[in-house]
Amino acid sequence: MELSEVKKIVAEKELKTIFVGTPDINGNFRGRGIKPSHFLKIICEEGLGICDCIYNMDTLDGLHENTVPVPWYPSWEDGYRDYVIKPDLNTFGVVPWLDRTAAVIGDVYDQNTGEILEAAPRSLLKKLVNRAGDSGYRILAATELEFIVFPESISEIAAKGFKDIKRLSPGAYDYSLYRLAVHQEFIDEIVENMNARGIPVDTYQVEAAGGQFEIQLRHTDILDAADRAFLYKSGVKELVARKGMTASFMAKFDSNDFGSGCHVHQSVIEATTGRNLFWEPDGDHHISNLMAHYAGGLLATLTDFTLMWAPYVNSYKRLDVGTAAGISKTWGIDNRTVGVRVLSESETACRLEQRAPGADINPYIALSGMLAGGLCGIDKKIEPPPMVTGNAYDIPEDEAEQVPRTLENAVKLFLSSEPAREYFGDKFVEYYAEFKSCEYRQFCSHVTEWEKMKYLEMA
Repeated sequence: MELSEVKKIVAEKELKTIFVGTPDINGNFRGRGIKPSHFLKIICEEGLGICDCIYNMDTLDGLHENTVPVPWYPSWEDGYRDYVIKPDLNTFGVVPWLDRTAAVIGDVYDQNTGEILEAAPRSLLKKLVNRAGDSGYRILAATELEFIVFPESISEIAAKGFKDIKRLSPGAYDYSLYRLAVHQEFIDEIVENMNARGIPVDTYQVEAAGGQFEIQLRHTDILDAADRAFLYKSGVKELVARKGMTASFMAKFDSNDFGSGCHVHQSVIEATTGRNLFWEPDGDHHISNLMAHYAGGLLATLTDFTLMWAPYVNSYKRLDVGTAAGISKTWGIDNRTVGVRVLSESETACRLEQRAPGADINPYIALSGMLAGGLCGIDKKIEPPPMVTGNAYDIPEDEAEQVPRTLENAVKLFLSSEPAREYFGDKFVEYYAEFKSCEYRQFCSHVTEWEKMKYLEMA
């Protein structure tokens, strides 16, 4: 979008506020509200200063203290210095549920050197998109993000000590049109606002847990897909919170639920012709060699890159047998028990679905992990294992390696991964691993209600 078009929108919509921000390390929107005149005259040209503390904040704004020296890590020792957000006007859009307000996502730059901050989540994905582009590829992606709605505000939930939390609806009603009809006004408001925001929704449904919904976003270029997923998560939370309720993308809210996932569909398009390079008319199941290599890369890096789509302690409680999460280095035709599901019924819809990620992802980091895995497979011509035709959960782990089951082990695999360092760079790998290690150490020092129940009397 050109600046002249932005100016036209500002005038026609009589905007009074523009949110300028960028995704933090957790995938939350950080920035400032700006008056349109200042945005058009100053921010579009010079950018907006923002403290690098946003890359060391946990989900409750706590600042981690790193204990391992790494090439880059925001800290008090470095003064938590300012960087500059430069708006990407292609992401500019009016926010329909706010009063005369627009928002724009920006990339973060070092104000001294003018260089982009490569450790920033959106920059990481852009670097990989450029790498794919250099090989003549466009990468398409689509996300399916599940969330649970609680008919109480977060303040009300916190006041109860996060106990006895009610859900918008009881029980599991997967694909239930009855339950969708009951909540039609609620879910339609979200869908209509997303479409008006420039985040096209294809389909939506009730999911397999009480108060749980899934909204499928339309496929698009992978950077745009990450932007849409990022804005969608933020937007759903805002819309629900404005009704005095709470929307949660937590991966595993209850031990008895499957959890909330984010299945990600991917395909590779030839940039010059628009041809789907995954499709081979005469291939087995119409699978091209490039598609097989992309799948081989996704599976080869599945365990190394788990940290990128399972970012929290809680994430690993969803990665279990029988949860519809893809936990093993397996693939198969239209099989929801495998790590990578193949959907090759037509040339236009020929794609791969990664089933491991939870809804708690930072979209930029998660999609970076998948794109890097796919490119690794193409670059190194990695052959995938034989396809699984039955229940992949029944395959012993010594026959099909499974993802790590703790944040601690995921960090170790990520740090020692050669593909991670090759595709993401040492700076990001060591920073991200240390940030997640800080969170794990914090968790280990916390006494849980389960421990009190288990050990208080009889230990």
